[in-house]
Amino acid sequence: MENKRKKLVLDIFLIIVLALLSIYPAFTERFFNVSWDGIYHLTRFEDITKAFSSNHVPSLFNFQYKASTNPFGVAVNAFYPWVSGLIFIVPELIFSNPLFALKVGFFLLNAITILNIKLLVSEFSNKNWPVWVGVVVYQFNNYHFIDLYSRVALGESLAYAFFPLVLLGLIKIHKQEKSGVLFFSLGMGLIAASHVLSLFFAVVFVVIYEIVAFINRRTSLKSFAYIFFGGIFSLIISAYTLLNIASMYMNTQFQAAATFIVPLEPGNIFNLLLSNDLSEKGIWIYGLPLIIFQVYLTIVALLQHNKKQWHSWILTCTPKVEVNI
Repeated sequence: MENKRKKLVLDIFLIIVLALLSIYPAFTERFFNVSWDGIYHLTRFEDITKAFSSNHVPSLFNFQYKASTNPFGVAVNAFYPWVSGLIFIVPELIFSNPLFALKVGFFLLNAITILNIKLLVSEFSNKNWPVWVGVVVYQFNNYHFIDLYSRVALGESLAYAFFPLVLLGLIKIHKQEKSGVLFFSLGMGLIAASHVLSLFFAVVFVVIYEIVAFINRRTSLKSFAYIFFGGIFSLIISAYTLLNIASMYMNTQFQAAATFIVPLEPGNIFNLLLSNDLSEKGIWIYGLPLIIFQVYLTIVALLQHNKKQWHSWILTCTPKVEVNI
């Protein structure tokens, strides 16, 4: 019992330290370098903050604060989930210093990300060092820090924080553990309350995961029942967001967004990989350290005697490339 208590205290301490280290680079000069995406997110959060400070439910339309690229009255509050963004909104309601409130919000976001990935990695190992290596890789890779501080893509960053819960829930569900329903529903529900596109990817991931499990005969009717109930609970958690979106779709006409093609040149991607640059560009990947780490793990996996259990993981762990449109 005493060892468990010491381990818990150490885990909490490490989560706090890593979360503080995660926000230090962004606030060392006593200002925050905001991007176009950041302006978009912080203005919609400001609109919601002012609504709460006036003691009323935020409007689905943004009449007071909006990004310079949007007209007044745009329905950002309706279409872009903000419920999980309360970790940024509530500190601003509490503190009079907006920059300090932003620091608190980023600290909470990073602490939640670290906690969730630790819960997931701990499912694979009881040893401390592999768990914390996994935490550091997930938290401190280039892609995550570009999302956090170069692009300030807070919707994606919030969804990134909750995605480990989805995978943890699925793993526990297939072990016939009822707690898997809780983790799965929290993960899916909070992703839905953060970023709609990430919700789409999460749903696709779950479908593929279950198809693979069915083919490998690692599933059961009980597992499907747990996933079904987890899906119902996740809909309840995200009901406010999803109902607003559904209502707007049924009662509003929309103007289609502009579409265009962005070329992906392998040479540019390779140069970005070598430079390991964290600045915002049209194309970026998750960074040189993580690529090296992935290559090392792939070699180790291929040298294992039982290779079949690694095949699906190797095929799906391709380098992350994203295009900023």
